[in-house]
Order: sequence, then C-alpha cells, then structure tokens
Amino acid sequence: MKRLLWSVGLVSLWVCLSLSSSCTTIDQWGRKPPEKTTELLNRGKKLYEENCIQCHGPKGDGKGWKAAELKKKPRDFTVPFNEWSYSHGDPQKIFEVLKTGIPDTAMTEFRFSDQDQWALVYRVMEFSKGDGQ
Repeated sequence: MKRLLWSVGLVSLWVCLSLSSSCTTIDQWGRKPPEKTTELLNRGKKLYEENCIQCHGPKGDGKGWKAAELKKKPRDFTVPFNEWSYSHGDPQKIFEVLKTGIPDTAMTEFRFSDQDQWALVYRVMEFSKGDGQ
C-alpha cells in the first residue's frame, strides 16, 4: 500500500511540474497562499512603504533613496515577473526571500506573519504589471 501511495504521489508531482501553469503554489508545509484580495494588497502596499521603499523605490524600480549606497542594486520589480532572476514567476520564491533574505546583499530577512509576507509578495508582483501606483 505504501508503495502504491508513493507511486501515485510521484506521478502527481510529475504531472504538476509538467503542467506547472495549472498548479497552485504550495509551501513546504503543504499550505496554499491566501487569496489575493484588495484588503491584502492594501496591507502589502502599507508594508512596502514602511519596509521596502527606501531601497526598491516608490515605483518598485529599484531606485529608492538608499539604492545608490548599495553594492548590489535592489531588484527592479517593474521587469516582467517571469523574468525575475531568482523567482522566475514563482510567488513562493519571493515569499522565501522575505523569510530568509539574500546572502551578501542588503536584502535581510523579515519577521512578518505569513499573511503579511503574502501581502508583500502580492504587492511587489503588482509592479511587474505596471500597476505599481
């Protein structure tokens, strides 16, 4: 029975990865992210303005007032989301960056609740659509 369940799980994973555009992002604990709502986007905007704007800028273009001081320039969120060098269109990877930071950069880890982290993920993704304001 265990072997059958293991096989079904592997086949399901393979199908999901093969058809990744139709699969929902799920974190390492098997949880799905919260639904993107206006309330969550508004929360993300507030958190962005309080924590991110100084490096990533008000337009999300990586041109905040602290950006010039940094050795490695902040991410330009206005680039199409699937072209971001780390996440390549995967929201879960942005969530992970917020949780762990990026070594050897000014991007430090943040200690937000999962809900607030998803609010920020959804906010920065909005910049790539040209909806940053």
